[in-house]
Amino acid sequence: MSTKIQLQEELNIINLSTSYDLYVDTVKNEDKNLIYNYNNNENNYYIYSNLENITTNEKNILRILISEKLNIYSNDTHSNKILNNILKNNLNTEQIAEKLNCLYINKNDKLVIIGLKIYKRDRLNDAFEILVNLEEIDIISIFDDEFILIVVNNSIEKAVELSRLIVELIEIEMLENINIGISSSDIAINIKNLYRESIDTIKITEKFSIPSNVNLYKDIFIYKVISLINYDDIKKLYEDIEEYKINELNKDDIKTAEVFLNLSLNISESARKLYVHRNTLIYRLEKIKKHTGLDLRNFEHALKFKFILILKSFINYNKRK
Repeated sequence: MSTKIQLQEELNIINLSTSYDLYVDTVKNEDKNLIYNYNNNENNYYIYSNLENITTNEKNILRILISEKLNIYSNDTHSNKILNNILKNNLNTEQIAEKLNCLYINKNDKLVIIGLKIYKRDRLNDAFEILVNLEEIDIISIFDDEFILIVVNNSIEKAVELSRLIVELIEIEMLENINIGISSSDIAINIKNLYRESIDTIKITEKFSIPSNVNLYKDIFIYKVISLINYDDIKKLYEDIEEYKINELNKDDIKTAEVFLNLSLNISESARKLYVHRNTLIYRLEKIKKHTGLDLRNFEHALKFKFILILKSFINYNKRK
């Protein structure tokens, strides 16, 4: 499918059953209602609608219909091709900027990449089919038959909100667990770094058994540093601090400590999160202090306790490998 006439013939099939009056042009016009940009490696074709006031949801549905007609839907969608081209090939910044333009992204725009891993790889396409229809998602791709990548031209807060929606949706629709890593940049030209960072976030949070299934790259710095240390050195370091007897704490004690640390040593918030009375939490903290010698209400002690937990989870991950 390489000519303007052939493209229009396919669009006419859609026009017969809808009122969107789609047509193709070789010129990009910001004043027109752009629905789809098709690149066949030779020319750019812009597909517009003569109908005004089309909603974002309607545009997404039209993109799917058009993609199907052009035989570039699912894992071979237009955006999928371009995204994989950017990430897999050794392109210079000018070439990356050109490819980003095909995705309607300016190289100087803020950009967020959401990387998603579903643990049953044979269900990756099922998850893709669910997410591709979300109105909040414009650009989505399957990468290396292992990850789903979502490109968001939005704030990091909106990306986190969308990620939590995705987790809920996949858990309800598919009853599957997923892991999401998020990375952001003030300029879209850094898209290749964002991809690596989002995938690194997923891999590192797996290594350290981080319970949250939505994590930001900027929040895993300490885990990344530890993951770069030689495993034998980590084992030796862990052996040197076993005197604190954290291994002897029960599950409730560990959970209490983790919640307290994750909520910035705030007793009231931690008690609410654990569904216990404030005095019960204080009693548990005193118990941990008596057993380990570490008072988690003291920042230095809390940092040491957190560090030991991180080392422990990393060692357990390597034992399972």
